[in-house]
Amino acid sequence: MNKQLPLLSLAILLLFSCKQKSIDIHEDDILCKITSHTENATVENGKETFISANIDSQNNTIKNVSFYFNGVLIDSVKNAPYELRDTISNFLPGKSVISVVATSASGKEYKDEINVNFKINLRDRYQGGRVFKLSEDGKHGLIVSEEDMEGGTLFGKFLYDGSNKRITAATNMGDGKANTQSFVKQYSSSETAYAAIACNNYRGGGYKDWYLPSHDELAILANFSDLMGELSFDNYRFWSSTEAMLEIDSAYALDLETSEMILIKKVYLLRARAIRQF
Repeated sequence: MNKQLPLLSLAILLLFSCKQKSIDIHEDDILCKITSHTENATVENGKETFISANIDSQNNTIKNVSFYFNGVLIDSVKNAPYELRDTISNFLPGKSVISVVATSASGKEYKDEINVNFKINLRDRYQGGRVFKLSEDGKHGLIVSEEDMEGGTLFGKFLYDGSNKRITAATNMGDGKANTQSFVKQYSSSETAYAAIACNNYRGGGYKDWYLPSHDELAILANFSDLMGELSFDNYRFWSSTEAMLEIDSAYALDLETSEMILIKKVYLLRARAIRQF
């Protein structure tokens, strides 16, 4: 015996720009029409996204319309027009899903969804800092903290380690994390005068995997001086976690006045910024 269901037409309109393509899906007595006005249907991190749900309820009462991104509730709207304008941030880059759920007064839910691409851009605020490096597919990269490490020996500046000891001599792109862990193993986390320890202790954005960048990682930030805060005549050098190969009393630092990596004696006081991977 067929049970007659109330007719509800649900149309989800994602407003972007560029070319249009439409898909019609019929499920029982519900018509869902999804229209994307962009060829690639891309949602960009931290930028406003406009989602509109056009609902023909056939005189049935709609209790609310909820908007989801990758299963996370963004907002609910109780009255027409059923629209959402919001910035969507901090999701993993790549294929994502926007869903709209219309709930009738009786509690019955009508759902539809569309696949989109979530995109991260350089300089975006993302996962506790600012993005300064992206992989070719845009799914991985490096984030720098938006603030200098606090504390240090003098005005937020830090020693490398203040000794002639050999800690590590790695210069590869990913070695900053390993270098920092070498410090953690050798020194107590209470040695906050040292740049690597300060970065390891940092908890920006609630993340616990920050570290002092290696020579090559820090060198990239020469192209992003706008992310490194205010510079002054004695405040433009930042420690890396990479020691010199031969001069065990020296380590590499970024000089933002010249955009070059230079060797500095470990006992000098320099600024420090933490980075992390995603």
